[in-house]
Amino acid sequence: MNEAPHQAIDALFLEERRYPPPPELAKEANAQPGIYERDFAEFWASEARERVSWSTPFDQVCEWDPPYARWFLGGRLNACYNCVDRHVEAGRGEKVAFYWGGRPGRGSNRPSSVTPTPPASWTGGCRSTPAWSAPPARRRRLPRPCR
Repeated sequence: MNEAPHQAIDALFLEERRYPPPPELAKEANAQPGIYERDFAEFWASEARERVSWSTPFDQVCEWDPPYARWFLGGRLNACYNCVDRHVEAGRGEKVAFYWGGRPGRGSNRPSSVTPTPPASWTGGCRSTPAWSAPPARRRRLPRPCR
């Protein structure tokens, strides 16, 4: 009697259906079928070198110490540069970098070329009124920088 429910649950984990993407989407996808033929470390090394700007190149792709993994050992990068600046330099500064939605009617789309402006104005406003002297409804919280 105990065996039947266990078998039913195991059968639920067996999934054979396939849902191929539309051909026009598959044609423009970054991952083409040939990626599965490539060596794991070689694939990730080439992807990291092509898609990320490194201030110090990495020496080793990954180090597995189950259950932990460390990626791109010895490498250093600037996340802000990779997210914004390199796209502006490549001529894609007018494409929308992020969508910002504020109060109704006050949202906007920010292209990469103007993205640095709002944070600069926010920090300027914070300097004029220290958070501890502002009333609670106006206190500001700024994210901590990554280390």
